[in-house]
Amino acid sequence: MAGTEVIKPKQERSRMRVTALLDAAEELVEELGVEGFAMSEVARRAGAAHGSLYRYFASREALLAALHERQLSQLEAAVVQASQKLGLKQAAPTPAEFLDVFLDPLRDFLARNRSYRLLRVGMPGAWQAASSEAELDARVVDELARALRKLVPGLEESRRVLAATLLLSLTDSTIIIEHRPEVQREGRRVLELYLEDLVSNVSCEPSRTGGTTS
Repeated sequence: MAGTEVIKPKQERSRMRVTALLDAAEELVEELGVEGFAMSEVARRAGAAHGSLYRYFASREALLAALHERQLSQLEAAVVQASQKLGLKQAAPTPAEFLDVFLDPLRDFLARNRSYRLLRVGMPGAWQAASSEAELDARVVDELARALRKLVPGLEESRRVLAATLLLSLTDSTIIIEHRPEVQREGRRVLELYLEDLVSNVSCEPSRTGGTTS
């Protein structure tokens, strides 16, 4: 898309400069939001010449999109790490343990990165990294569904995917809408109750042979 081109530097010095520019952009978005974002201020905070900023980012939109892409990569890494940690557990986790291992790091990331929330809800649709965001959501849902297999072994695949989608949506929505600790705790309790109900219902469902699972 015109005006959103990002130059990916190959030299270490240039990569460090891009990192500094993205760090400054992130700081500025957190302070002023997307509407108050200005390229000149990014350059000033990063200690870069205004013209050099455009060597790496063709426009304001390109810089914000690059920042959002970096955050998406960080978020995915956190999710994958949590999934791997959960997979190392020998016994099936309780719903509370599942949330501790898998969802709490996700919530922590979203709580720490206010600029991620602002970019997600405030980037103009014409240049928002919608495809990247959709791809990330799909990968996170896939990881969540895989992790739910450990929590609820008897849950059929289609319901695991549905449950994973719901968990991700509830977690994301709670973070974006409300930041007070007491509301966060209540949101976590809602998720825990949902998982407890899921485990309980599946354990009581008739098995394929007509009996009940233990």
